Amino acid sequence: MDDEEFRRFIWSVAGAEEHPSFEKAAEKIISSVNRAEAQDYRNRVLSSIENIEMYSEDGGFMGKEPMMKLEWDRFERVLARIVRGLFFLRNKKLIPVDHELIVKAPDVKLFMELEKYPFEHIANVCDGIFRYWLYEEKTSSLWLMSFCDSTWIVGYICPTKNTTKSLN
Repeated sequence: MDDEEFRRFIWSVAGAEEHPSFEKAAEKIISSVNRAEAQDYRNRVLSSIENIEMYSEDGGFMGKEPMMKLEWDRFERVLARIVRGLFFLRNKKLIPVDHELIVKAPDVKLFMELEKYPFEHIANVCDGIFRYWLYEEKTSSLWLMSFCDSTWIVGYICPTKNTTKSLN
């Protein structure tokens, strides 16, 4: 269920409608949401919608928009699994047990910090539905991921003893 909800969220983010695969994905999502088994999901989504104040990058108020509350723990599980899989694909081994994986949605401040790192573009999957970049050091790695060119996520793998090294 987490995977399906993650897919629905990725395609519902502002900007995703610009992606060439949007219409096909939207049809699949509408079909899955209209199934009788999806009644609980529909009810949860409808009850989580609130009018949220929107601001431009320079801080100007742009009005209110209806938005669905994000269930971050569900998405974090999916995103952590993606980063674990990418790490394994790259290194042919699991993330060491003495390392931790942190997944977060970057804000403007974090994006500015990430610009300092020389990321290597690794893959562009399904016409940009998923793209990812990697920056590696000896014992740490940063995984920058883009979904539909509209949702950005950072995965950070580092030794547990270095938890004072923060992404904030």
